[in-house]
Amino acid sequence: MAVYGELICNHAPMAFEQLKMDQTFLAHTTMQEIAQKVILKVLFGIRQEEQTERLRKCVKNLSDILATIFVVLITIISMAVMPVAEACSRLVYQGNLLDGAITAR
Repeated sequence: MAVYGELICNHAPMAFEQLKMDQTFLAHTTMQEIAQKVILKVLFGIRQEEQTERLRKCVKNLSDILATIFVVLITIISMAVMPVAEACSRLVYQGNLLDGAITAR
């Protein structure tokens, strides 16, 4: 953990130097870039900046693709579930569930 902390402390100033003064930025994006560089160096042992940058771009692209696939899957699942949920709620509110004894109030 100490190695991670030291690497983050080394990379944070470099990341913040790239930011412009008095301009808003997304902290999540900046922190994600720092974390990616540290992970690539620790896990893959990459020391050269050019190799790190190429692999970081590949990992980011893969991450973006997976995030898009996740959003599409969630959308498809919600579209499939909604008609079932609506049909169940209609049954409940119409009092037709099980023996017809349930009524909406």
